[in-house]
Amino acid sequence: MTDLGGSVGELAGMIRSMLGLTKHNRLRDQIRDTVGLYRQVQKHGALTQSADNLKQLIDIQTGQLLAITQQNKRSWNWGAAILAFLIACVFAVPAWFLYKSEQSWWEILLLVIVLLIMVVFLIAAFGVLFQRESGDK
Repeated sequence: MTDLGGSVGELAGMIRSMLGLTKHNRLRDQIRDTVGLYRQVQKHGALTQSADNLKQLIDIQTGQLLAITQQNKRSWNWGAAILAFLIACVFAVPAWFLYKSEQSWWEILLLVIVLLIMVVFLIAAFGVLFQRESGDK
């Protein structure tokens, strides 16, 4: 059986990387842009001091990228995520019964309110699951 938690984490990481939301992707883009600027500056002989400064900046940025990639893996906050999922499931039960009823205007309004609360708890569950725990423990 496959590791579902790892698969979901990999999928979320891929989406965040594609959207440029991860720190190492932003830093990688900065390095690429700085290297492009360095190549442009190298073509002009009068800008040797600027080329040296850019070379030092590239060294600093690659060091930062190396430090980020060698950090520990994520500590998943499973307790808070499972609790938020359970609370969302608790709100799903009355939503199901309200959906199956005759649906007068007040039942539809109550169904919308219950569904909104359920969605908020689902968002909170994913939020706490993907949030890094502090290393102060």
